Amino acid sequence: MSLVGCSGPQPVGPPVPPLERARQALADGRLEDAELSARAAAEGGNRAGLLVLGEVLLRRGRHAEAARILAPRLEASPDDAELADIVARAWDGAGRADEAIAALARRLTLVPDDANAAVRLCELLLERKQAVDAGRVARAALKSHPGDARLHVIVARSRLARGRVPQALEAAQEATRLGPRYADAWLHLARIHLASGDPEAAEKALRKCIEVAPQHGDALSRLGILLVDRRQPKAAAPVLEQAVQIVPDQVTAWNALAAARHQLGDSDGALEAVDKAIALAPRNLVLLRNRSEILLDTGRCAEAVELAVETLELARQAAPEKGALDAAEEAAIRAIAADTISRYVCAGRNESEPLERELEMNFGRHGLKVPVASLGEVADGVRAPVQAALARCTAGKPPASVPPMATPASEKSPR
Repeated sequence: MSLVGCSGPQPVGPPVPPLERARQALADGRLEDAELSARAAAEGGNRAGLLVLGEVLLRRGRHAEAARILAPRLEASPDDAELADIVARAWDGAGRADEAIAALARRLTLVPDDANAAVRLCELLLERKQAVDAGRVARAALKSHPGDARLHVIVARSRLARGRVPQALEAAQEATRLGPRYADAWLHLARIHLASGDPEAAEKALRKCIEVAPQHGDALSRLGILLVDRRQPKAAAPVLEQAVQIVPDQVTAWNALAAARHQLGDSDGALEAVDKAIALAPRNLVLLRNRSEILLDTGRCAEAVELAVETLELARQAAPEKGALDAAEEAAIRAIAADTISRYVCAGRNESEPLERELEMNFGRHGLKVPVASLGEVADGVRAPVQAALARCTAGKPPASVPPMATPASEKSPR
């Protein structure tokens, strides 16, 4: 019995080589298939197969693995420009800056007009505070790419890092002229305007950056911080709220949002924001002091003392710059003074001398020395926190008064 239409076995084409399969799978986004085929193609050290395998591993986020496989090949073939490019990107993605810099330098030696390699090399050099080297590389690359705004930004950053502000401003302005849609050109122009003492121009540049790139988290954060510094919390708060949504791990944005809310009288919101910042940087002395100050302003003096004393101990252990330790001591003195005075008055006591002795004792307990003659000045400095604390303990009663300290600030002779 015969089958109608049967014509026997159909011809089968030649098998597709692994390298071609790998390239096709990579182009289609089938990364697992691409890796399997690329590994088959790379057997025996086949250069083309290794290059495709490297690209696949980079696409899969396995930068360190790609570097381990390809770096020895680059050592054996130091004139392979394509291999140098992949190895540089692999080390860079793996966070190995030294190796990435070396590979990028090799790439530029082989392909001097590779602007992307030049820009990335400069960025890594700037991160390592090697501003002179970054400027040199950028200027060399500008000979081949005079209209590349990214390279002009590198020159500007290099000059700013070396204190050459007018020259940095000139380079940044050229970058914005050449690349008006390049957001980072406006960002760094703003930084330079701030360095030159022109916050209004900085604000304009930051707003232009955000106009070009509305989701630019760094620009939003910097604009919010600038507005807080200029005592414009109402304008700063929504900008910073947007910033922390885009870059939720940026400590400075959360801290600035806390400051904006604090200036607006939203203590609960301020504490929420500063707590987010502290969760990201638990031992940051500035953040801890800021939280203590917010607690003080709400009259929660006992909590402020506990935190300020912990911060002081951290500062002493860390042995930071003297300014940081002085700031921690000042914050502890303020918190202890506000708590001691408010407790004393809330207890119905109003004698000055016993209060002065109690203050000295509480300061001394934490290794703080405040001259008796300065107690009046200290008391004046915490008047608002004390009144906030008294409002808590004397609710519904006549307002309590603070007994005068020795040599109050109001009676000191003018300097």
